[in-house]
Amino acid sequence: MNQSKISDDSLPNASEEIIKAFERLGNEALARIREIIISKKIKIDGDDTDLPNDINNISFQMIYYIYSVLVKAGVSEYEGNSIYYVVLFCEAGLLEVKKRNTELAIKHLCRAFSYSEKFNDYQQILLSQKIKNARKRHTENYALKDDAIAYYEDNIDLLKNKSTEYIAAQILTNKIIPNTTKRTIAHWISEHRNRPPPMTGFEFLLNSIN
Repeated sequence: MNQSKISDDSLPNASEEIIKAFERLGNEALARIREIIISKKIKIDGDDTDLPNDINNISFQMIYYIYSVLVKAGVSEYEGNSIYYVVLFCEAGLLEVKKRNTELAIKHLCRAFSYSEKFNDYQQILLSQKIKNARKRHTENYALKDDAIAYYEDNIDLLKNKSTEYIAAQILTNKIIPNTTKRTIAHWISEHRNRPPPMTGFEFLLNSIN
């Protein structure tokens, strides 16, 4: 079956909307690249302000240079390729709009959207992994804290009049918990010592009435 070619006459307002879509996608990608450059302290010709903020002010040479900057910054190949192709297809698509080649511009727009979605999916994967790692660290920290406090309680007769720094040193010397600083352990012990005493049944009943 023959497919009819898309013409500018059949889409009288298409060019303006396509341009807006390219500008939104392209500028979002450029903003993300700038975040990477700043966070990793990468310099572009000695000054990160050389990176354009507007997709309309970028050249194909600059796009390739941007890709080399991402590689230098240690960005993963998947993430780097995705954001690189978003910028590339946005720039190529804007050129086709200027040539009034609506059909090819729309194809470039679809490709830019596709790579933008891949980039966003990758960001979600990274975020999920960061959340998972943070939860794991918190769980491990709580377990270490419990072990430190348990050692203190088991030896309270010997340690109740000692400083938190001394107790922390004893915990480290006896290898009760691994990979924890003396300052952190001392803070845990201080918190434990200063916690309010548990309420008796009568006190709990009075608080419930009030």
